[in-house]
Formats: sequence, structure tokens, C-alpha cells
Amino acid sequence: MAGKTPEETDRLINEAISTGNAEAAAQLYEPDGVLALPGQPEARGREAIRQALSSS
Repeated sequence: MAGKTPEETDRLINEAISTGNAEAAAQLYEPDGVLALPGQPEARGREAIRQALSSS
């Protein structure tokens, strides 16, 4: 479940990433969301985002 504000959603994503929970972080993105990490190709969609976060 996403946060009630963009700031809360950002905090939840960062918390999930910092605890190594790529699945929880990916679920906070829209189904067609895009993640852009430095030095990596864009990850499009929740499954691609989960995989990108699992390998980073």
C-alpha cells in the first residue's frame, strides 16, 4: 500500500530498500512504474523493479 503523500511513499520505499525488502519496495510502485538507478538500465514494471532492487 502506498503512502498517503508522495513524501510518505518515498519514505516507505527507502525503508523497504534499506531493509533489503525488494518485494515490498516494488509493490509501492504503480504497476507500470519506472525505476532509474545510476549505471543500470531503466526497470519498467513491478517485477523488473523488484529484480533491479534485488541485484543492487
